[in-house]
Amino acid sequence: MAAIHEVAPDALPYYDQGYDDPGVREMVNQLVEEETRRYRPTKNYLDFLATPDFEAFETPILKKEFERISKRQPMDLLSMKSWVGLVTKNYEIERACAELEAELERLKQES
Repeated sequence: MAAIHEVAPDALPYYDQGYDDPGVREMVNQLVEEETRRYRPTKNYLDFLATPDFEAFETPILKKEFERISKRQPMDLLSMKSWVGLVTKNYEIERACAELEAELERLKQES
């Protein structure tokens, strides 16, 4: 199809430039007409595909969330307790590192 036309239009009219150039609208209309002549949709053109198994991707956590949503229950509030513990441990580690660096500097000065 691109060999017929000099320029193949893309699908980003909100970003790309040149759609107002002379001949572009006509070229696009011609491409659409060619496509609609070749492709005649049937009643259900996806009949040959197997029915998707959407449950295959449901984890126990997702199932629990879907149940909560179907019951119109509010989402649990996020607990910051685990984060506070991590921040406290991180602070303690940083403080210990700073103390060790200070001790190392003191030992270097003594020797």
